[in-house]
Amino acid sequence: MFSRRWFTSFMQSQSFSSREISHDTGSGQGDAPHNEVDTVEHSPETTRPYHPADAINKHLLSLSSRGIVTAVTHDDEWISVLREDDETVPAESELLKRICDKYTTRVTSGGAYL
Repeated sequence: MFSRRWFTSFMQSQSFSSREISHDTGSGQGDAPHNEVDTVEHSPETTRPYHPADAINKHLLSLSSRGIVTAVTHDDEWISVLREDDETVPAESELLKRICDKYTTRVTSGGAYL
């Protein structure tokens, strides 16, 4: 069976970036000018834990032609499409394929569920 370790290993975040900025630090009064290089790094302000139900709910909400305004997915549903040989949660496209193959989307009062 699959363990909860998956929940701790998935993070969605923007990639980190860095750049160097050179500037002249000479005083202009006979000092020999020299260059300093500062490295500026950007890191995202927040990271968001990845949850497979987010991808499924996003997909359900994209079915707007059916008047869907709310989507609900239970953990049992996405866990049920995992395979014994899966070492991680499959990529979003594969996860959605498996979900669509196994479940029928139902809509009641603007809410979608599997």
